[in-house]
Amino acid sequence: MLTRSIRPDHRTSPLNMVQLPPEIYSAIVSYASTRDLLALSRTSKAFQRAAEPKIYECMILRDAESTFLGCHAILARNAFRGPYVRRIFIYQDARRATARNNLSAAPPQFWLVIQHALTKTENLETFCIHDPTISHSWILNHTDFKFQLREATLRLPWDSNTVSFLQTQRKLLILSVADARDDGPLFPLPPGALPMLEVFSGPALVAAELLGSPLKRVQMTTDEETAPLVPTIVADLGKIMKTLRTLSILGLPEEFVLETVHLVATSVLASQLRYLGLLRLPMMREVNRSFFPVYPYRYMTVWVRMLTPHSTSNSGTSCIAP
Repeated sequence: MLTRSIRPDHRTSPLNMVQLPPEIYSAIVSYASTRDLLALSRTSKAFQRAAEPKIYECMILRDAESTFLGCHAILARNAFRGPYVRRIFIYQDARRATARNNLSAAPPQFWLVIQHALTKTENLETFCIHDPTISHSWILNHTDFKFQLREATLRLPWDSNTVSFLQTQRKLLILSVADARDDGPLFPLPPGALPMLEVFSGPALVAAELLGSPLKRVQMTTDEETAPLVPTIVADLGKIMKTLRTLSILGLPEEFVLETVHLVATSVLASQLRYLGLLRLPMMREVNRSFFPVYPYRYMTVWVRMLTPHSTSNSGTSCIAP
């Protein structure tokens, strides 16, 4: 009897990774770190297809070069990666800044690429952009944006482009802005804009435009020019904002502290706030007399410029005298 050795055919062997179903690749990449995902995506097309949705889900672009390459990756091959993207962070890492690799020196064509990439990210939920020049808000002005953000951090000018963009974001929950254009007119939001906004951080002038939103946490920044308006803004908050639980005012000069605290204490905010900051310690004795005996706040932040602790007679430890 003739016998013939039979060798396993590598094309049909169960060890051949090509024959594995897509679910297996997806299960493997679900346990991989970001660095491992990049390595896996280079081993085969099957792993690339399974890994790319996770690779592009969160894009952290730390300089001009990575931003340019990341946006082109979104746009490549008919922008099939666009729906994968849910979070984008664009900023300039100072450790990577060079004369050529710097967002501050990027030409208008660079920002146009960012705008084009955003038109393909239909599932985008978080968008953070830090423009060092605060001059490229026009990238938000496009009719092809399909996403509805949940969180936005915009270091862009508060102008007609920014306001028009925010009017389209009906599901936005968290907003942080950095500029209110003190040198020009303030562009107001129309009534009914941002109907789901709960958290805001930014200039006091912008906060005044958000009185129609159901805000729960507000952090306002002030300077010498806008500080006189803070008592009026707080008074309006006390009349309208029944959902507010946290109020923080950064940079408030001492001469406005007592007036602002009095407005809080005599408004509807007095019974609903759970956090109030920042207060300067030299003013705390006056604040304490009219404020604390009535309203038991859970947290209050104070700005300590100089501290002289008083020692207790028993333990010798230090404490702050009331």
